[in-house]
Amino acid sequence: MIDRDKDQLSRLGAAPFPLSSLKNESVPIEDSVSEAPPEPRKKWNYLGAPACFTLELACKHLNRAFPGRCYVVGSVLERPDFRDVDIRMMISDEDFRVLFPDVHSSLSGHWEQDIRWLLMTSLISNWLTQTLNIGKPVDFQFQPTSWGNKQHDKLRNPIGHTYAKEEESTE
Repeated sequence: MIDRDKDQLSRLGAAPFPLSSLKNESVPIEDSVSEAPPEPRKKWNYLGAPACFTLELACKHLNRAFPGRCYVVGSVLERPDFRDVDIRMMISDEDFRVLFPDVHSSLSGHWEQDIRWLLMTSLISNWLTQTLNIGKPVDFQFQPTSWGNKQHDKLRNPIGHTYAKEEESTE
């Protein structure tokens, strides 16, 4: 400590504060400096909370309106610089044929030429894009379950699902 600082402290009625008293005796200073910071928690997706809540509500409506279930897939699950938000509604093969009767095979992947599939997919994608309002597009698609499971083995997170609360016992 410089003498000038000691003089100022003594005029204030304060005693010099030794830096050695800051040292934690149980952890050497050298060790605490070299410790790596804790790993950040892995997010389940890279949407912000308000967009995630909005997507949850929108997908609840879709899950009620159609015979399938919505899942978030793609880059939004993997990295913060995602290009778009991919949503897939997985529908049983039988229900897919009923919903899109002009599709000849639900295992071929050629439904992307079906006018009903194109119209419904485009309208729902645009609705979700406007609803989320995050400046990135939403890519919504209907897929038959067996084709989706065969073609895509990456992470798929359910969204818009309703979980029933357990009944409390009155005994």
